[in-house]
Amino acid sequence: PGVISFVFNYNDEYAWATACNPPKGLLIGYVWKTADYPWLNLWYNVQDGKPSARGIEFGTTGLHKPYSVLVKKREIFGRSLFEYIDAGEKIVKSYTAFLTEIPEDYKGVADIEFDDGLITLMEHDSDSSRNILIKIK
Repeated sequence: PGVISFVFNYNDEYAWATACNPPKGLLIGYVWKTADYPWLNLWYNVQDGKPSARGIEFGTTGLHKPYSVLVKKREIFGRSLFEYIDAGEKIVKSYTAFLTEIPEDYKGVADIEFDDGLITLMEHDSDSSRNILIKIK
């Protein structure tokens, strides 16, 4: 398996990730607060020389090692490598997931705006007429 990890800028309130399958006409995406989940990990697995799985994982660590290694290292790129919840503590985090239809010739998401119950997907190399609007609850 392989993993590529990214850390988000503290100045960015929200982060996002999408994956699309234009021939199927579908795009899945996630939006979350970078303060809650500062890391994005893209991973894949190969079996018998062929890709068998891919994943989009946002979370609280960007180093895929045992907890004892994370505790010793503590942080990279100015970001903590772990969080813990002490006895009796409560932490609340959230994210938004969405699934939408896309045209077969869709060129991918260039940027996302997330505001007031609306997600706007801006397509690469396209005018605003191809923006996709998603209402969320």
